[in-house]
Amino acid sequence: MRIKLKQYRIAVLAIPFMLMIATCGGSNHSNADTPIDHTKTTLSEGSETFINGIKVPPLPDTKINDATQAGVDSNSNGIRDDVERLLVKEFGANKDKYDQAIKFAIAEQNLIVKQDEASINEYIHAVSCSTLEVDEADKLTYTLLNTEGRGNAYGNLLAGKGGSMKCE
Repeated sequence: MRIKLKQYRIAVLAIPFMLMIATCGGSNHSNADTPIDHTKTTLSEGSETFINGIKVPPLPDTKINDATQAGVDSNSNGIRDDVERLLVKEFGANKDKYDQAIKFAIAEQNLIVKQDEASINEYIHAVSCSTLEVDEADKLTYTLLNTEGRGNAYGNLLAGKGGSMKCE
């Protein structure tokens, strides 16, 4: 039963984004169209910004961030800066959820940037083993796939893929 549930979870995550891409006609949908309020729990100390007590990078310029698949990752931790801010805001108060969200975001970022079999397997493992709720994972994926190129890479790489992996 667990394997079937995990396979369903992958399908649930993949289908909405393929439909989003088809419905939007591949238009460039960026965070500028639907801004995320990253300031609710934000404190600034000098030039550093903290959300939920966690230091975050500055919010990148949308045009620069959306110009490449990788986007802006100013602290080189494998997560785009805009996505990192979302993770801290949404999950930073819960260490377990935050850790899961980081693993999920890195796997999905690697998937759309590296576009290889290893990153596909890493992503399927992250989805299979994630304790995030489907709506939480969907929100994260929606933020990660905010451009036509990112959405197309995701859809093309996962087309026809499925299954699950053993979680430790």
